[in-house]
Amino acid sequence: METFKGLKPLNMGAAGREMCLPGTRLDILQNLFISLTRPIAENTIIWLRGPAGCGKSTILNTLAQYFDQLRRQ
Repeated sequence: METFKGLKPLNMGAAGREMCLPGTRLDILQNLFISLTRPIAENTIIWLRGPAGCGKSTILNTLAQYFDQLRRQ
């Protein structure tokens, strides 16, 4: 654990995160929104996968921003 003391955490503020352009990835965003808002079992996992650079983080940042605007966690 001594090795981790010198590391500085990355600033993960929402202001600098990339978001999907308006009107793009609507099918993916809608499917994720529906999957995340319907009643599901506690053990359910949603796995978003794809090659590096395909936009997984951007999609999730967009979805997180939308839930933040709805005041949902």
